[in-house]
Amino acid sequence: AEAEAEADLLLADSVVSGLADGCPLAGVDLATPSGEEAAAAAVSASCAANTPRCVDPSFAGGTFEGDTYVPAGRSCFVSVLEPAEMMRVLSGGWTVVAGKSNAFMTYMALANALQPGLLLHTDLRVTAEKVGLVDIIWEPEGQTGGSAATSPPGFSPAHVSTLTLASLGGGGEEGTLRAKRGLAADQYASLLAAADRGGSGAVRLTFVLCKYWTGGAALAKAIGRVRSGSSPWSLAALSLYTQVGLAYDYCGMNMWCDERQDLLKLGPAPMKDAFLAELRAFLREADAALCGGGGAGGGGGGLPLPCTVFVGTLTALPHYWSFERIAAINAGVRDEVPRAAAALPPTAALSLRVADV
Repeated sequence: AEAEAEADLLLADSVVSGLADGCPLAGVDLATPSGEEAAAAAVSASCAANTPRCVDPSFAGGTFEGDTYVPAGRSCFVSVLEPAEMMRVLSGGWTVVAGKSNAFMTYMALANALQPGLLLHTDLRVTAEKVGLVDIIWEPEGQTGGSAATSPPGFSPAHVSTLTLASLGGGGEEGTLRAKRGLAADQYASLLAAADRGGSGAVRLTFVLCKYWTGGAALAKAIGRVRSGSSPWSLAALSLYTQVGLAYDYCGMNMWCDERQDLLKLGPAPMKDAFLAELRAFLREADAALCGGGGAGGGGGGLPLPCTVFVGTLTALPHYWSFERIAAINAGVRDEVPRAAAALPPTAALSLRVADV
């Protein structure tokens, strides 16, 4: 029952016909030998029923068949949602993506899935390392008074804001370095609270450049402040997806690290230790402030609000020059996040998950 509930959350609540275990994609071959007719009839009856969709989101590869996706080696289907249905599922929620270029590509893919073509004709897709913040809010058409031609039925973009990396940090080369290191919580909060559009049924999708967990901790505190104040998003259900780690490896191995000289040339083991220490600090801040409970992180308000944090691992393939170090970082994520989740009380509004890529 718990797995089915999680599947509803991850895959939406539409009923999708799938393939039961043992059902061939093309159906049962009726030209079976006479000795197997009874068995074939039983399989045919089973396959004719509305059969299960996938309840485990962990799979790699597959094919699309109409409006369903068939994972490789599986006998179940996953729904491929249309933009309008995605909006309905996300209605009233705020999704924040924090990380570097790979996280931005994830953000861009989601934005374009919600409103096809929204970010396709922008230089953001080829300058992901220079993007500091993107904030998009869609409102039900009754609240906006109209709809853009490419908007999903029933929703219109009411707020679109973009900042370069330099602008996020206050301008110039120093601003770029500040944004890379991570801003103070009050600076993030001011930027996020500036988007005063929203209301019942709106959908918000935000990207914030985050190279290090120190910036992630400040961002978590800032989001908690916005949600516990008088913002239109104060009661919104929150999902925060983070993918942080590669910058630690670059710094520790003496590559691109102008903004964090304290990490420069640390070497693999101290670099991993620094990564884990700052990850733990981020998880503590998420626990204290992100859900608006007003804990040690100063979220304020005292009203616990539902929120989910997904901590993404990094792509690590055996032929990568940094494979062993990235694999060690990923192992740390897989250890620390479940440990922090297990320490949460049963009534906690916060949910912590590993998003294994």
